Formats: sequence, structure tokens, C-alpha cells
Amino acid sequence: MMNLLFQMKKASLLSACAAIAIVFSAARVQAVSTRTLQGRLGLDAAVHADDRAALTLAAEYRLGNDDQRRYMHFEAGSLYHVARWFDAAVAFRVSRDEGDDDREYELRSRLQGTFKKFWKHIGIKNRNRFEHRLFTEEPNYWRYRNRTDIVVPFEAGTWVFKPYVADELFVNLTDGYLARNRLFAGLDFMFAKHIGMDVYYFWERVCNDPDRVNTSVIGAKLKFRY
Repeated sequence: MMNLLFQMKKASLLSACAAIAIVFSAARVQAVSTRTLQGRLGLDAAVHADDRAALTLAAEYRLGNDDQRRYMHFEAGSLYHVARWFDAAVAFRVSRDEGDDDREYELRSRLQGTFKKFWKHIGIKNRNRFEHRLFTEEPNYWRYRNRTDIVVPFEAGTWVFKPYVADELFVNLTDGYLARNRLFAGLDFMFAKHIGMDVYYFWERVCNDPDRVNTSVIGAKLKFRY
């Protein structure tokens, strides 16, 4: 059962993931819905004899339904499995967020530690992430993100199902306030050796901006792993 929760392959892993998400924003006067197409390609290459360390590369692209909102980022980092119960990671990301009449570039550095715990058939993971966000137009700031996941995997025939719930907090460390909170529920499963899907819902509450509305997201990711 533990192998279903956190399993590492003994060779380098190439994974590609394409995702389609439908976003519904609940405005104060009327409902507004948007659709977003996301594509992601990632590469994890083992660099340690027992696969405890890996180099990571990733690229992601997002396109809004009006073709006016476009986002792209490239990321490079490293991951180290310190112990069975703890992983450490660092990463650097360059991104571009482009709208109707604005364009924003960001350089983001990240330090991350993830605690893992197994209790009977339940996997619990707590990720702690410190980020420094350097923008071309907006003020720069430090951010702390804490996400807790609970996963209960099971098998049905040759399929492996991983239903999960999660909670993520975003804290602006520079100005000292809770920026947002996300609640997740989803089902991740593999229906072929290299093909899987993640169907999910998450609700986001913006805590410190009265002009922003809460957001509900319904999404599905089709994933290809090799």
C-alpha cells in the first residue's frame, strides 16, 4: 500500500501532462465563467545511485477562453529524498503573464520541505514552501505556502485510484497577512500503464482584497507518463 502512496521509479522519469480546466468565478452580482487550457511538460532525471536525488525541469502554458490571457513559465530545480518521511527541494522559475494591454514577468525562487506520514492505508503529506517573487511591475515580496494532502489509495482490477482532499494556505510574509486559502477534493487514477487522469474541484477564498471574488474551479487533467 505504501508503494501506491509514494513510489519512485529506479530509472529516470519523463512525464508529460496536458490539462483542461473550467473555472467558475462567483461574482457579487452575476456569475462569470471562464475556461482555461493548460499544458505541462516535465522531466525528472535521477542523479544519485539510489535515486535519492533528482534534477527537475518543467514548462507550462495556459490559455484563457478569450485568447487574451496567456501565461507561460519555465522551471528548473532539484529534489532530494532526505528520509522516508521528508523530501527537500529548491527551484527557480521564470514566467510571463500577458493580458489585453499588460505584460508581467516574474522570477521566482523556491525552497521547499515536505513531510510524509503513513497511517494504516492513509497517506498524509504536508508541504512547506518559501518563495521569493521578483516582478517587473508589481512589488516584490516573500510568500509562504503550506499544503496538507490526505490520500486513500486503492486498487480495482488493474486500475489504481487515489482519492484525495487538501488544504493550502498562502501567507504574504513581507506584509504579514493571510492572502488566500484553497480547498481541494479530487480523484487521481491510472487507467493504462502510461496514461492517467486527475479529476478535481477546488475553492479559493481571497482573504485580504475586497475587490477580488472567491473562485470555484472544476478541472480534469489527462496525463501521459513514461
